[in-house]
Amino acid sequence: MKPQVFAIGDFVLLRHENKLSLEYNWKGPYKILARNLDTHIYQIQDLQGNTYSSWVHTDRLRPISIHSPTPTHPWYDPTHSRAIIRQEASANSLS
Repeated sequence: MKPQVFAIGDFVLLRHENKLSLEYNWKGPYKILARNLDTHIYQIQDLQGNTYSSWVHTDRLRPISIHSPTPTHPWYDPTHSRAIIRQEASANSLS
């Protein structure tokens, strides 16, 4: 099977590897910054301009089409979702 090839500037979703039971399977979108076609790895950047900590293999990326202007907020961010869950849990334990 031939690996997917993305162009620099394309938007992709990143597979959410350590998700909780009801969390989404994909997070993002991310923008492709650089690529290494010999090993099929990509450097990606979130919408706030933060570069992802490591290069990502194409198996963990999913192409998306954005027909509107460039998005300014992530579609799904597990960090934010988990912070809300922790706040609710601590509020329930205090009452």
